[in-house]
Amino acid sequence: MNTPLTDINEPPLDCITRVQFSPTQGESLLVASSWDGSLRMYDCNKNAMPIAYGTNKPILDCCFMADSRRVVFGGLSTEVRIFGTADSSSILLGKHTKAVRTVCYHKDHRIFTGGWDMLVKGWDPRSPQPTSTTSVGHKVFCMDCNDSKVLIGTSNKEIVIFDVRNMAQPWHVVEPLKYQLRSVKCFPDQTGFAASSVEGRVAWEYFANPSPKPKYAFKCHREPIEGVEHVYPVNALAFHSKYGTFATGGGDGTVSIWDGMAKKRLSRVSKQSVGVSALSFSADGTVLALGLSYTFEEDEKEQMPPNAIRLRHLQDNEVRPKNLSSG
Repeated sequence: MNTPLTDINEPPLDCITRVQFSPTQGESLLVASSWDGSLRMYDCNKNAMPIAYGTNKPILDCCFMADSRRVVFGGLSTEVRIFGTADSSSILLGKHTKAVRTVCYHKDHRIFTGGWDMLVKGWDPRSPQPTSTTSVGHKVFCMDCNDSKVLIGTSNKEIVIFDVRNMAQPWHVVEPLKYQLRSVKCFPDQTGFAASSVEGRVAWEYFANPSPKPKYAFKCHREPIEGVEHVYPVNALAFHSKYGTFATGGGDGTVSIWDGMAKKRLSRVSKQSVGVSALSFSADGTVLALGLSYTFEEDEKEQMPPNAIRLRHLQDNEVRPKNLSSG
């Protein structure tokens, strides 16, 4: 569908590393982090940026905690910080020895961080010392967690899976894709995960062994140009909390929404003029936020495309599996 997108005012000035809607139903707050060193909070209903926090180092990831009052973030400063949205405070929680690449909030009021120092750390927000520190042997590139597991995507293409009750050693290790990982996200029903790579491909995997259904991988974000197939990285994944369908965002500037169970594409968002670097569904699943930035798929450009955050309001039939009735 060619439904128009809404541009958010005052987007970040450099590559957007994360966008995330507030987890609270009914709220329209969106947080964004960027290589420009900023953490920006937007009220999407008013298209306004009521809160902005600046640092002197790129921020590589951020996420809301239990609600919209606090955001955890990290980046090239090596620090893990908690930002208070009510008073714009920034509290140092702890540090890695190299860049903090990814952060994740767990429902039991825990924070997990992964760094380029090859370490995964667990934190209690009330304590300055990590509750766990584990080496995964390679740089951490992406991460996600659900109620029982923490998933770490590393620079050697492995997904290292931990049981949250035992962060001392992995529960399982898999290599779902042959090329460098870009994103990993758990299914909303907690039975498995999706992972994406730089080679225009997404893997669909289950935790159970044997798995309830066969795992698989599929090609996407590829474009034939003058008879040659151009392959773009799948930079971002986001799951719809109600239906379990998911969106992929690629360096080709396109977003597709998929039914992973049925192995079918449900809808597409119109092609953008720059690549998709981040995605997030609103808590009620009616809006999809796109972080748009050039992620150097084609090396340096003389004139860099502008960064943008755009909102796509969704029809139910664009995200609902075909085998489910509306309503």
